[in-house]
Amino acid sequence: MRMVRPFFLYWIPVIILLIIIFTASAQTSDQQDIQPVLDRLTDRGYMGQLLAALQSLVSQVFSFVVTLATFHITVTILIGVVFAFIVSALIAKVILGHGSALRKTMILIMTFFGLVMIGLSIWVMINGDQAVSFITSRLNPERLRSLLGMIEFTYAGSIVSLEAMGLDGLLRFLFRKAAHVILYGMLGYFLFLGIRSISKRVGFVISTALLTVIAAASLDEYQQSLTPTRSGLIEDVILDSAAGLIGIVFAWLWVQIVWQKR
Repeated sequence: MRMVRPFFLYWIPVIILLIIIFTASAQTSDQQDIQPVLDRLTDRGYMGQLLAALQSLVSQVFSFVVTLATFHITVTILIGVVFAFIVSALIAKVILGHGSALRKTMILIMTFFGLVMIGLSIWVMINGDQAVSFITSRLNPERLRSLLGMIEFTYAGSIVSLEAMGLDGLLRFLFRKAAHVILYGMLGYFLFLGIRSISKRVGFVISTALLTVIAAASLDEYQQSLTPTRSGLIEDVILDSAAGLIGIVFAWLWVQIVWQKR
């Protein structure tokens, strides 16, 4: 029982995040949806009729989600926020119900924020064009241009600016990089907590978590280099590793502020 809670609280999120990261990197730029993954996972002859039925069910559910997200984006986001709040409340109430009210409140807020960020990141990575359209259709394009006009820097040998990429291109670039930062930040965060459940040596925990993040980022970019219309960039490895380090620092602070005061 002692390892059950860390497995569900820390290691399952790590596994989910890695699946999301490597699923996205394995897809071509014009094929960023998770239906091919569902097909690969369920289209196995030896799995028989049981998994064939599961494939049909999953496909129907996924088709419904895609339709909802395509035509009712606001409703989808609201449903995701409500779902994240319910899951956060259950974690704080049931799994960690013995803690103080302040600690449970902080856990609820952190879990809710994390679920919302992961959900938004998945949405952006699956369909960045839809995210851009959602933003530009609800905000004044001229105001967006004035806000983003000051952005100009070089990334992987290319100029990133409103003039060079256009409004949609710049937003797409920023959204996708932000999604990477969030996912790798959460990966570093949960890796730190997961490894800490095994070892209490802070140096070992931090170094192991960081090396794991760097390895994941490197494999992610290597996989992208093998995917048509995608390219692996050392700059992305650095960005993802830095995001993972930030997540590790946040996890360490979380342990120092919350867990040590129990």
